[in-house]
Amino acid sequence: MKCLKKLRKRWQGWRFAQQNPVVAERRSYITQALKLGVENPVMRKRRRNP
Repeated sequence: MKCLKKLRKRWQGWRFAQQNPVVAERRSYITQALKLGVENPVMRKRRRNP
């Protein structure tokens, strides 16, 4: 079951990249930045908890 879940996720990601290459590329940059340890790759201001 776990294998099917992973395959489905990979398939959906591949289809998304085929249909929206620009958005998919942007997303991959964000995931790469997060892996490298960039704290805020999108450059949005942090929200403070009240």
